[in-house]
Amino acid sequence: MSGSDLKKNVDPMFDWMPANQILSVATMLPVPTLTYSQRAARHKNPAAKLLLETIERKRSNLAVSVDVTKSNDFLAIIDAVGPLVCLIKVNQT
Repeated sequence: MSGSDLKKNVDPMFDWMPANQILSVATMLPVPTLTYSQRAARHKNPAAKLLLETIERKRSNLAVSVDVTKSNDFLAIIDAVGPLVCLIKVNQT
């Protein structure tokens, strides 16, 4: 997609979004912010707790979905992105 095509498709979105919001940011109540560690400490689900602790430890909340058919490709992707992500999703085929 060229830059002009992208601009043609994105510009109308910026007009549409404000007109279709239910609440503006100014009218929303403030939400208390907890760190991932604080959220993990409150969680009862062990998997959620581990994920939140991993997010905090790695300082990343990025996840990647790996959909390849060859194990060598899979391992290469895991080696490349592993240090940067908190979660790797795999589809079983």
